[in-house]
Parts: sequence; structure tokens; C-alpha cells
Amino acid sequence: MILQPLAPASLVAAYIYAYPDTLESFQAVGLNSSHMPTEALSSLMVELEKGTLPSDIPKALGATWGKLGGLEWISKAADDPCFNFGAASEAARVVIEAAKVGKLSRALSTASKNLGADIPQEEILSNLEAAISEARGTEVQVATSLKDLVPAYLDSLMEERTPIRITCVVPEITDMFGNLYGGEMVIIGARPACGKTSLLTQLLIGSARAGSPCLLLTGEMSQSEIVGRMLAQVSGVNAGVVRSGKFLTPTDSERIMDEGQRLSEEPIFIEELRGRNIEQLGGLIKRQVKKHGVKIVGVDYLGLIETKGKRSRYEEVSDLSRKLKTIAMENKIVLLCLVQLNRSGAGQENKPPELSHFRDSGQIEQDADLALLLSRIEGVNGATRFDLAKNRHGPTKVEGIAFSGAQCLFTHAIDLDRVPSPSPKKTTIW
Repeated sequence: MILQPLAPASLVAAYIYAYPDTLESFQAVGLNSSHMPTEALSSLMVELEKGTLPSDIPKALGATWGKLGGLEWISKAADDPCFNFGAASEAARVVIEAAKVGKLSRALSTASKNLGADIPQEEILSNLEAAISEARGTEVQVATSLKDLVPAYLDSLMEERTPIRITCVVPEITDMFGNLYGGEMVIIGARPACGKTSLLTQLLIGSARAGSPCLLLTGEMSQSEIVGRMLAQVSGVNAGVVRSGKFLTPTDSERIMDEGQRLSEEPIFIEELRGRNIEQLGGLIKRQVKKHGVKIVGVDYLGLIETKGKRSRYEEVSDLSRKLKTIAMENKIVLLCLVQLNRSGAGQENKPPELSHFRDSGQIEQDADLALLLSRIEGVNGATRFDLAKNRHGPTKVEGIAFSGAQCLFTHAIDLDRVPSPSPKKTTIW
């Protein structure tokens, strides 16, 4: 009886399952779960990448393990005449190349369909460009020597560079960001109801008025809701009154009209975030940079960016974080990205949040140039702790900032040394 050899992807996955210690060797040539052609094989690779023991994988995969063929599949693989490291390594390269070709083929097919739809050509080309760049990303790059890098860097020092200033009416907040020159990703993390979106809109208004065109990608609020919040911030009128349009006094109405006219002239652009994947967002940002000279982009928030859903949440968020950082660098913009913090740990037992509390992935902390953590200070109405917990370009620091819920606005600094320590939580013994 002549055994039919396994398909390359199945051979590679089965070999790594049998010999988990070889995973690093396959990763060194660029193999990962996204290259697997079926959801079942991809799920198996995800568990192997997480370090799940082979004995625990059947339970972790559940019904998917049965779709693969279970132990019978592994036994068949072991009998395969090509079941050895050399053959599996060659199969891995075949799988990677096939995944590239498949990705480009799908991108071309999508572009062909979109040409007949009412979709801007720039967006179609941007998506194609992103697909090609992603496929090329696994190619070996030739390193640049210091002989070329040092003169280029010294030349750049002689040039007059204009910093991109993240500006706020609260000087202490402005000082936290310092001088940025584009290519930076700033992560703002907090639990719900700590003022993340309010801070983001406040920063964009201040920065636009300081001369930096801004783009806001909003996912949690509609464009009209964002405009209403901005009007409350610039006019000082109660946000609830602005939103409902009721109980406006003549003075309020006049102030809203005046500030609204002024706000409409600021270089701020708002686009919906939901329903767009990271490649589409990259194309959108690139167009806004070219068309309007956008310098600062706000994302509200990372967890709402569309993903394919075929990988673990950890992998998806890690990939989004890396690609957002790449978008910032390629377009030479400052990217302000809001991120939720884990429910466990952040703000628990009166302790301020830490970098390790970013939800879903530690990659966020690694990619961030600056990481700002917000948390409410217990016992002081509206007081918020601003913890610049990571700063690649300067010192970290902590500030106390007062928040006006009525105007959704951070107003002034407060002395944290004068804030009373929270009372310890009482424990009831039954």
C-alpha cells in the first residue's frame, strides 16, 4: 500500500505538535498561525504558539480537534514518508508562499469588485498597497550600516524641525507630552467612565488651534455626538443641555453659536471607525495626511477596529498595535489611541492602574512611545490621576487633574499631596 503524503500545512502542524521544541525554528523562517489555510489548523497553531502542552490541546480545541482527525491524524502523519524536520521545513516555506499568494489574490479580487462599486480609487489602491506590503513583510531585509546611518542622522540634526505639539488648556497635561516629531504612538488607557474620550477631543481641539490638523476616528460615539461634546467643551455649557437642546438660556444659545462658528473653522476631521479594518484605516489616514496635512490622529478606541476573527484575541490586538505603530511611522504623524484596561487589577482596592493592565495584549505596552493611564481618585469629586507611566523621550510623571463632568472637560491641576488617602475597604466577617 502506497501512502499519500499529507498536504504541506497539515504536515507542518502535525510535526510541530509531535515535536513542540521545533516551533522556534519554524517561527524563525516566518511561519505563524495566519499562514494556515483552514480554521482548524490555524486554531491548532495558535495553541502551539501559546505554549499549550500537546496533551492539553485536544481539550483546548474541543470539537476542532475532531475536525483535524484527532490522534488518528497524528498517527497517519507519523507514517508519512516525509515526516522529518527537513521535509517539514521545506513544507513550511511552501505554506508561507501559498499564504502570500492567496492574500494577494484575494486583494486583487476585492479590488476588481470595488472598481465597479462606488468606492474611491485611492482607497482601492491603498488597500492593494497594504496587501502587497504585508506580503513582502516576511522577506529578508538588507541591514543598513552605520556608515550610511550616522551621516543621515547628523544631517537631520542640522535641519530645522517643527515639533508636533499635543496641546491642552491645562499646561500640566501639555507638558506631559513634550515635543513630538511624528512617528510616535501615544496610548491612553483607563477603565470606562474615566474621561478617555473627553480627554481625546479636548486634546484634538487644543492641538488644532495650535496649528496641527487633526483626524478623529470615532467608534463609540457618532459624529454628531462627538460634535455635541466638543461644543460643550468649548462653550462651557452643560453637555446634557447641549445634547438635548432643551432648557437653553439666551446666553447659552449665543455662546454655543459663537463657539460653534469658531470650532467649525478648526482643521479637525471626523470619520467613523466601526466596520473598517486596519488596512482600510491605514489608507484613510494616508489620504487625510496628503489631502489635509493631518499631523495628529485620534483612535477611539483600539478594541473597535475590525478584525478577521480567525485568531486569538491576544494575536489580533498584538497585530493591531504593531500596525498602528507602523502607520504612525510611515505617515510621520502622532497617533493617540484609546485602550481599555482589564477589569481585574485596574482601579481595584484603591490602587492606580499599571501598564500590565492593558486589555488583551502586552504588545500595546511595547509599541507605545508614551503610555498615559487615567484613574479616578476616590473621595474627591472629579479628581483624576494622570500617570505618564512610559515615556521613550523623557521622564515619567504623575499629575492630579480636576474634571468637570458637566462640560466633559479637564480644567486644572490639583495637588495630589493634598488629596486625602482613601479609607481602607471594610471586610465583613460572617
